[in-house]
Amino acid sequence: MTIRALSDVSGASNGAIYNAFGSRDGLLASVWAREATRFLEFQRDIADSTLTASGPTEAIVAAALAPATYAERDEFGAQLLLAVTLDDLRTPDLAESQRDQLAGLRRTLPSLLTVLAVEQWGREDATALTLMKYCVVDLPGALLLG
Repeated sequence: MTIRALSDVSGASNGAIYNAFGSRDGLLASVWAREATRFLEFQRDIADSTLTASGPTEAIVAAALAPATYAERDEFGAQLLLAVTLDDLRTPDLAESQRDQLAGLRRTLPSLLTVLAVEQWGREDATALTLMKYCVVDLPGALLLG
């Protein structure tokens, strides 16, 4: 994708796009961050409501199934989140505000993992959080990409 192609399709000028996002990388980071925020809110809401209704084990399962459920609701958003990682987005072309936004997203998921680990095992040590990450992030992502 080029800024020129986006400009042609959207009707916005190249200058307006560059002014809003700074660069093509900035545009991708902003779109990805918006989608990641939506997904993390979706996942958190599902986990919280399931935790309240059914307990920690079911909440972990619900959080693990959230990417597939989200993909059913927003196929293109889910594809973007699976195809691009935070590390892919951190380029020298990003504005400081975009870097801060991505860093904030990196801190959001561990809070859910911590809640689930404490509810399930009464622990929030590195081992518990790593295991929860495998269950809720790594395994579901690998299955969706596989």
